[in-house]
Amino acid sequence: MPEPMSACPSPLGTVCMDPACRLHFPQQPDPDVPMFEGKPVEATTLKVSSPTAGLEIDAVLRMDDIVRVVVEARVSQVNHQVNERTGALIRHQSAKVISAELIPWDATDPNDTGVLRG
Repeated sequence: MPEPMSACPSPLGTVCMDPACRLHFPQQPDPDVPMFEGKPVEATTLKVSSPTAGLEIDAVLRMDDIVRVVVEARVSQVNHQVNERTGALIRHQSAKVISAELIPWDATDPNDTGVLRG
């Protein structure tokens, strides 16, 4: 949770130049997430959707099988929204699947197909 904003240390009526001032220089909680319009982003989400044309994986599967799939997706949209309950600024990202393939659970096992039978 970000620390609360404190009063500006600069004298009243002067321009604040103190980068430690959280009021005039808000700090981003996660430095890897870019700020939005000068405001700190407190969380991110990612929604991955498949294209309308289905991707095909060459495998015979049964009910309750568990498969290990690697998906390649392209980011198609980024939006920001304020959470009404908490006031936190959230970055919502959407990506569309480009390709998918089964990968083995154990890469050292030549018989591993990426399918665990249920």
